[in-house]
Amino acid sequence: MNDLRLEVSIDDQRLRLFRGAELEREYVVSTATKGAGFTEGSYRTPTGRFVIVQKIGDGEPSGTIFKARKPVGHWQPGDEGTQDLILTRIIRLSGLQPESANTFDRFIYFHGTNQEEKLGTPASCGCIRLSNADIIDLHDRVEPGMIAEIHPPSRQRGKLIFFDCDSTLSSIEGIDELGRARGPFIFQMVEDLT
Repeated sequence: MNDLRLEVSIDDQRLRLFRGAELEREYVVSTATKGAGFTEGSYRTPTGRFVIVQKIGDGEPSGTIFKARKPVGHWQPGDEGTQDLILTRIIRLSGLQPESANTFDRFIYFHGTNQEEKLGTPASCGCIRLSNADIIDLHDRVEPGMIAEIHPPSRQRGKLIFFDCDSTLSSIEGIDELGRARGPFIFQMVEDLT
């Protein structure tokens, strides 16, 4: 087990399990929506070197909901709700560098999620989310004492800007023209709305 290690790429939203220099497994993940950081309550994913200190949930069914690291219920695909649930398994981390020393107390985990459709994009509250099938697979492969490295982002994340171009940068109202193209009835409905 000593030759196994984990690497998380915030840029790629991937978790890679290496055995020595060989890539053994790759998982799609979600890191924090707010990016990387170390401050308590920042909802950011810490970066640097970590050690796995605890595995929780062995033997629990996929979709088990954890609160304070205790099973409290069960989630199934299709269940309503937008709450960010910690599901299936927990792999708890502790930081090995001064800036990440608070990671254990911040409750930063690898865990399953009820928002699997968001995997591959930054969408968590700081933890590293995996699909429920992948967290079971990862949980079965790792042991306490194993090293995990979370690489800081090296690419700039894009920022969005929106312009209201109609009648500002162009001489027409685009929505009106789209309505007009659909016929007089639709045009009148668009005109009444706008």
